[in-house]
Amino acid sequence: MSDLYLAAAASAAAMLASFWLVMFLGWLTETLFHKIMPVWLKVILTILVWAGACAGGYYWQLTRIQKADESAKSGFVSEEYVTVHETDYGWFFDGWGTANAAVFYGEKGIAEEAYAPLLKAVARQGTDCFLYKMPYADPARQYDAYSEIIAHHDWYRWFMMCHGSGCEAGSKYFTEHSGDFAGMITLGTYPMTDLKRTQLLITVVADKDPLMDTAAYEEALKKTKAKTRENTVRGGSHYGWAACGTVKGDGQAEITPALQQVLTAQLIRQTLIRE
Repeated sequence: MSDLYLAAAASAAAMLASFWLVMFLGWLTETLFHKIMPVWLKVILTILVWAGACAGGYYWQLTRIQKADESAKSGFVSEEYVTVHETDYGWFFDGWGTANAAVFYGEKGIAEEAYAPLLKAVARQGTDCFLYKMPYADPARQYDAYSEIIAHHDWYRWFMMCHGSGCEAGSKYFTEHSGDFAGMITLGTYPMTDLKRTQLLITVVADKDPLMDTAAYEEALKKTKAKTRENTVRGGSHYGWAACGTVKGDGQAEITPALQQVLTAQLIRQTLIRE
């Protein structure tokens, strides 16, 4: 069920609960104080209680974020071949490469910090990475955040890199700025936009990932015009690309997230070298 349907159902439930709560308060007032609560007051109280319930539920949904675990801290430590810069917008992982750069869209609800080890690993393999801190870990809220970054940095090839549901926002931005990109890199997901024949699509999937829509993935690859290079991380899981611990609904990984992230970075580099 989509977020829109869930929000509508929750709002309707909140309104119904508010109505019965106010009816109960009216009955209680009449029983204890022998005063009838005016209809206009019941309407106002119903609206106020409903609005409060909706606002509380909305805030709870926004703040329900899977935080990064302890292992994510290593992703922010500079080393010989990668310098990590903290910026106003987030982080820049500056590796030794000078030709390729990638902007990253993570899974909705996963704290951006959890992706630091992955992007550091990718930068170590020669592709510099930018990680924007999205409000409430929801890329859809600021999907065009990377426009200024791309405009002020000069790399030979820019790539869009997305994990899971982050590809929805990433694909929207890609559609509007397709000319800025040499291609797209998807992790546990598939492109939700058209790529040109001159662009490169690099897909990385994990064979223990039950959350990826395999049918939609295969259909997207059939339709794309781009030069496609498919890769599989054996033993990897859906959330293994993020340092965020165990997430409900994910598969049972046979390798550590750290290894999955390193293998992914190596696969990306090998593909870029060949192209």
